[in-house]
Parts: sequence; structure tokens; C-alpha cells
Amino acid sequence: MTSCTTQTCDAPATASTTRPKRTPRSTARATEDGLEIRFDVPGATRETIELTVEDGELHLAATTRLTDPEGPFRSSHLEFRATDFDGQWALPEDVTAEGATTALEHGILTLTLPRRAKTRHEIEIG
Repeated sequence: MTSCTTQTCDAPATASTTRPKRTPRSTARATEDGLEIRFDVPGATRETIELTVEDGELHLAATTRLTDPEGPFRSSHLEFRATDFDGQWALPEDVTAEGATTALEHGILTLTLPRRAKTRHEIEIG
């Protein structure tokens, strides 16, 4: 059974009940300046989202909490549960995490990764 207070509702931590974990839905599009990826993470906040890039892999982890509305209301039935998000994606070689920007609005996290600077090296013929 789910326990609720006037502030939060979380499933109890028992051996038979675990928080659902899922990979967030995502959409990626290449832009002139880099790569823009949007993740569907409803209920996640800036404080509960962790983004890392290591060895060309992007990892996103986030947790959510459900809150009751303000006032004398109590939940008697819940169809939505707090969820853990966890996903990993391979990044193209031409983008970098340096200078990346994020925005979180209405449960949609937008990550923009810039393209690596192109370099040209002249090789002298000996």
C-alpha cells in the first residue's frame, strides 16, 4: 500500500515493491551548431537529474516524487507513482560536452551539445 502525507506520496520500500525504472523517451536532432536532445522526464527537477558524458556515452539518471495538492486534501487512490529514469546513449564523435547547455521546462529536458571545432593540419612532405 502507498503511504501519503500532505507533502509527498512515495511507495514504501519493501522487498516486494520497487519504484518503477524506465528509460526516458528522447528525441535527437542535428543542428548547424551541434546536437539537440530532448528527454521526457515528467516530475523530475533540476536537483534530481544527473547528466554525465564519459567515453562518448551520455548517461541520464533522475528521480521523481509525487506531491499532494495544497490544502486539506489527502490522496486515497494513486494511479501515478514516483519513477526513476535511467538511460544511456552513444554520442556522435563530432559533438562535445564542453559548452553544453540544458533547459528544463514542463517535464522536458533539452540538452544542447556543441560540435567539436574542426582542425586542419598541414603535413610537410619530407
